Amino acid sequence: MNEFNAIINTTVTMLILMAIGFAASKFRVIDETASKNLSALIVNVGQPFLMVSSLVNAEFSIENLKTGAGVIAIAAAVHLIAILISQGVTAGFKNTNEKQITRYGMVFANNAFYGFPILKAVFGDVGVFWGSFYCVVFNLLCWTWGIFVISRANKEIRTSPRKLFLNIGTLSVLLGVVLYVTRCEVHESVRSALSYAGGLCTPISMLLVGAALSRLSFKKMFASGGVYLTCLIKLVVLPLVCGGLAKLIGLPQEMVLFSAIMAGMPTAAVTEAFAEKYDVAPGYASTLVGMTALLSVATVPLVVLIFK
Repeated sequence: MNEFNAIINTTVTMLILMAIGFAASKFRVIDETASKNLSALIVNVGQPFLMVSSLVNAEFSIENLKTGAGVIAIAAAVHLIAILISQGVTAGFKNTNEKQITRYGMVFANNAFYGFPILKAVFGDVGVFWGSFYCVVFNLLCWTWGIFVISRANKEIRTSPRKLFLNIGTLSVLLGVVLYVTRCEVHESVRSALSYAGGLCTPISMLLVGAALSRLSFKKMFASGGVYLTCLIKLVVLPLVCGGLAKLIGLPQEMVLFSAIMAGMPTAAVTEAFAEKYDVAPGYASTLVGMTALLSVATVPLVVLIFK
């Protein structure tokens, strides 16, 4: 019941923020220029600070460090499986923009804002600790493979190995890991500032999702098969495959459940922010975020029941 309440509360919060963004766009408070600027704020400020903040606030011990390494391995495996599946099921897409955003949306999930309350309800505080390490892999891939995927849809986005592996996202992950491992003393005021800056991600992302949806017709919003395919893969196939494989190779039961939950989270809200920033089907990206969030109210409790 705690898990179900966490899912309902988190989803309703996301939908309310989307509704506010929808209304703000209709009243011209958030126009397309504002959307692009706010997307840049999330990508270049919110996400990097969120990563550093999550690790700075994590409790350090040698045992926790070993556990964190195991979680990183699980996260890498989940993302690799998602990448392989997304590459296969979208191979026949004709619309390049939707193809690349679908691949991005299938791989990257709302593991922090959506996942952390559910992890806390299922596992307690240790679940949030695991989630922080899981997000290390999320952020590294988001700023490397993720940028590469989106760049395939927009030739004006110039990438190079140096830009993909040395950017504000990857460097923030490195900084967070260094601060965690070395246990460098960080003043409380700095911790608070990091948390506030990282906290920009979710509310602004969901406002932008709602704003982008306001610019689409409902017919266009629900006409793409890619939306339904993403919902099926993201919310059903991935958690069953990842949870099943974790059980098959003999991981502890709590890690089997953890793997399934994190694999079955809805599409990451920053999908729309990256789509908006690089001008690659932002309306379609918003639909992926909104639909997977809505349907996850039914699918996530089922995933928990199956693997618990």
